[in-house]
Amino acid sequence: MACGVEDEGSLTPGGADAPNQKLKVFISYSSRDGEVADTLAADLTAAGFEVIIDKRDLPFAEEWQKQLSGFILKSDAVVWLVSPNSINSQWCNWEASEVTRLSKRLIPVRIADTFTQTLPDAISKLHMLPARGVYDRAGHLPLVVSTLNTDRAWHQEYSRLITLAERWQQSGHSDDLLLGQADVRATGSALEHRPRDAPEPSVVLIDLRDKSRAKLDADEKRQRRIIGRAFVKPAEEANARGEHEHALRL
Repeated sequence: MACGVEDEGSLTPGGADAPNQKLKVFISYSSRDGEVADTLAADLTAAGFEVIIDKRDLPFAEEWQKQLSGFILKSDAVVWLVSPNSINSQWCNWEASEVTRLSKRLIPVRIADTFTQTLPDAISKLHMLPARGVYDRAGHLPLVVSTLNTDRAWHQEYSRLITLAERWQQSGHSDDLLLGQADVRATGSALEHRPRDAPEPSVVLIDLRDKSRAKLDADEKRQRRIIGRAFVKPAEEANARGEHEHALRL
């Protein structure tokens, strides 16, 4: 069962849904580490985050991937609990890859000793929490909270834009889902001010921004032509009547 999932219709253009919106955190973990995951979920909820956690022990099957991808898409950050169990879990490995595909923030938290060589590619490239040893609730929860809150506003806004890009891609690149002027500017600003440790920029988001900008430019040129023609015809008619001064004023 998943908890803390918001309705997709709550997204608004040009900024976060609300000034003090909670950061949404998806926890990826092996069902064998369920006790640790449940404790962390409760601690993060108490710390003011909106936690998304799926407690079902699902068989690895394509029919569930769309739903889990939706949970990841709704999140602003993903905490991946690192253990031998998660490293050997098909679901955990798939979720790590999906986080990378969606260009979401991925934070690995080591809850058991593991061999670095066995880590999934998406995890091995990242800074692990804690840097040494394994996660201890009393000593390391503040570190996880602090990490999640770093560049919080940027990650929330970027997550909102990624959701728009994913919807556009899933629609088959529908013109109806191209960005408006405000979100084109917001995308440019997010990419320009991308934090150093942020995920790689989404290729889909960049493509959406470029195609939206091209559509807006084309619409503006077309509107100018329409306005221009609206003035040209009366001026031509005035000239034909010999009313040259009047034509110049049009």
